[in-house]
Amino acid sequence: MRASTVRALIAASIAVATASRAAETSLRCDGGIVSLGDSELDLRGKCGEPALRHSRTEERATVAREEDRGGSGVRVAATVRAWTYDFGPQRFLYVVTLEGGKVVGIERGGYGYAPGRLESARERAPASCDSSSFRVGALALDLLARCGEPASKDVRQVEPIHADGETITAGPSVEVEVWTYDLGPRRFTQIVTLEGGKVVSVERGGYGYQR
Repeated sequence: MRASTVRALIAASIAVATASRAAETSLRCDGGIVSLGDSELDLRGKCGEPALRHSRTEERATVAREEDRGGSGVRVAATVRAWTYDFGPQRFLYVVTLEGGKVVGIERGGYGYAPGRLESARERAPASCDSSSFRVGALALDLLARCGEPASKDVRQVEPIHADGETITAGPSVEVEVWTYDLGPRRFTQIVTLEGGKVVSVERGGYGYQR
């Protein structure tokens, strides 16, 4: 296959992946349209309660360097919530991010699920789950609907450090969830890291255990 053809196929696959997780400026619900900057009250009133909620704390700090003097700065802790809306199999999933009582982000996922799918999947053994379900960019609701509840859940605090010229920036410090799926003794365990209701990394562990 020619190199130009390979590059074209790669570009097309990236475009498809990006389109499936497109950032939006508004969300249409039965009660009306919710836009960036609207209040949580507007979101509840127009779209109802979400199918899934995630909450995390971000600590943001900036320290300024001064020659021959100590640095100074501020640290702010913010609660960021991610609400996932499932409007059924004929419409897309949406993740709405709220901070300070306002809508600060709207992101579209894949198609939703039939009523009752999430509840029944949570009662099903994860061994029936396809390995392709564990992928970066998937929503937490996708995992729960396709693979059920993980064998274990953990919460970790991640705090990246950045240096830019005379300023050292710590953060934002973010809480991430780590879900471990045990797919049985003939398959590898899957260790999934989620941030804001979305999968950000997937690692393969050792073989699972008999259920």
